[in-house]
Amino acid sequence: MALKAKNQSLTEYERKIHDGLNDAYTRCSRERVAQREIAELRMIVVSDLHRGDRKGADDFHRCERAYSAAIGHYLELGFELLQLGDVDELWENPVDPVLRSYKDVTALEQEYLAQGRLLRFYGNHDLLWSYPEKVQKHLWKEARLEGLDVREALRLQVNDGGTRLGELFFVHGHQGTDSSDLLAPIAKPVLRLLWRPIQAKLHFLSTTPAEDHVLRRRHDLAMSRWAFDKARTATGDDPRPVLIAGHTHSPVHPDRRPDVRADAEITRAREEVDKARASGVPREEVASRRQRYEWLAAAARRQAAERQHEDRDLSPPALPCYFNTGCCCFPDGTITILKLDGDGIALETWNRKGERQAPEDPNELQTQLSDVFGRMSDPGPPATDTG
Repeated sequence: MALKAKNQSLTEYERKIHDGLNDAYTRCSRERVAQREIAELRMIVVSDLHRGDRKGADDFHRCERAYSAAIGHYLELGFELLQLGDVDELWENPVDPVLRSYKDVTALEQEYLAQGRLLRFYGNHDLLWSYPEKVQKHLWKEARLEGLDVREALRLQVNDGGTRLGELFFVHGHQGTDSSDLLAPIAKPVLRLLWRPIQAKLHFLSTTPAEDHVLRRRHDLAMSRWAFDKARTATGDDPRPVLIAGHTHSPVHPDRRPDVRADAEITRAREEVDKARASGVPREEVASRRQRYEWLAAAARRQAAERQHEDRDLSPPALPCYFNTGCCCFPDGTITILKLDGDGIALETWNRKGERQAPEDPNELQTQLSDVFGRMSDPGPPATDTG
């Protein structure tokens, strides 16, 4: 499925994603657009937990501690919790084992729900929750999440004193892909019967499209260009939505400088090795610091090599029109979340010890939401259709 998408021309791939997102946006437009004052925004947005049955093919179990720590922290601070799809891995697992496996985590989510601060979206791996009768049977009754609203998308108009600043469009992001929209009925039994035993035996991860660098970048680019095109073709008071999605497992913040941050982290890791050697600490500690340095350096070399093979410039649009939450099933036990706190919108990483990892430069991954909307208000002339 991923190979078919990868071999399409980028224009064709983009068009399918655009059509899928347009359809989701239109369906959402038929409902009442939610509104919120910017000063009242207190949300954490997570996606792609892929909760399984705690066996070898479960991608979430290693991240359970980080996720529980993060949502417990923000529960006490009065934040809302938006789960942006693929919360449950239902391609590989029946429903009941998944719901039984994470009752303690669900109990935290029940606290959010009891306070009216939980909203869930469905993704391609938990498309079952697009059926209200299934939500009521399994999530309301069996998981004790009675009244939980599971939707495809949300349009949220953000105001300042009643004056519209801009609009946020929340959606999982799988819309328009062949594997998600067309092949899910085939993919689910194949994954359960064939792939899952292989994955459990060999400890493979099922986090595609995250495993395909080029496809992931193409999908992120297609989603950002959808929002970019919506902004450039808008007229008058038409909304220019800022897209917030998941699906690709790739954290995206338009003001993020990943290469600069990675270089600085590698430099610091090398310095830590030198300091350890000079201070005469035990060899085991020097070895541990050297291990981290070599891991970071090798990851950077791999990413640089992958970028050299991209068949087209995959630079994102200049507008800050697209954010991605990343995922809650990284192999190292970390999770990423998107936090909206008043006028701030930021990416955060929580590690497997339950600690929030702050970037060295606090401004690197945080932006003022009012500035985002301001830049969206002047996107330039409409683009001509080259397809």
